[in-house]
Amino acid sequence: MKIIVLGAGGQLGKSFVKNKLNNLDIIFFNKDDLNLLNHKLLETEIVKYKPDFLINTAAFTNVDEAENNYELAFEINSKSLVHLSQLCDKNNVCLIHFSTEYVFDGNKRGSYIEEDKTNPLSIYGKSKFEGEINIKLNTEKYFIFRISWLFSNHPKSFINKIINKSKSNEIINVVNDQFGKPMYSDELAKIIYDFIINYNNYNPKFGLYHVSSIGNICTWYEIAKFASEYAKRKNIKFSKINKISSNQNKFFALRPKNSCLNDRKFKIISKFKKINWKKHLVNVLEETLGK
Repeated sequence: MKIIVLGAGGQLGKSFVKNKLNNLDIIFFNKDDLNLLNHKLLETEIVKYKPDFLINTAAFTNVDEAENNYELAFEINSKSLVHLSQLCDKNNVCLIHFSTEYVFDGNKRGSYIEEDKTNPLSIYGKSKFEGEINIKLNTEKYFIFRISWLFSNHPKSFINKIINKSKSNEIINVVNDQFGKPMYSDELAKIIYDFIINYNNYNPKFGLYHVSSIGNICTWYEIAKFASEYAKRKNIKFSKINKISSNQNKFFALRPKNSCLNDRKFKIISKFKKINWKKHLVNVLEETLGK
């Protein structure tokens, strides 16, 4: 089975590289090798390699920067997917794409299901939702997986950002009124690999799915506090964590207060056994701060 992975230098893309399975024939491209805006080279590589699946982890992911650079955000997250999905359709390639909980406004009580009404609050959310539509309009062989609160030891992840602030002795202000379930990037990559390997057994219908972790719902503040308490147990100095509201934070972009996704639809087909996100977080903290 042949697979192309785009965006191999990003947080999720690196997890696909790290957890690569030997029984899969995979070629990885980072944005310098091949990006979504290079339509001609994309076509050349797809025709040459003839993959069964194309996993697209590439995206414009800086939520606040998207407010000021909205044209590029829409170009990458939306318009480029017209060409990509057409290429996949033309070459009989199954497209696997990742979207976000930012397509919702976060006002629902309870976890979001795939059929819930979308109402993105930010440019980022709007561009990702438009990207979903463009895929649906241009190919039938696709899986769109909405995910939320991805974490890892990637330099740009939330965990590394607060650790670096602590090392600089900065006071750390973290919002305590946004709720979600963190998902370990490596586990998500493993879930998708399992999905591909067992594709014939799972026999899934093409379409949109939510993928979520297992464990308690929490806030960003509670994640930061968890990291701080871990550091203290290891006698590692850690900056003070301050609890603030979203209104007090200096975000350019609005964010959904509720980021919880209900993955009951995906759980019907996938038999992958997940591990509680807190156990994964401990592993990431051990890698970053030491055991």
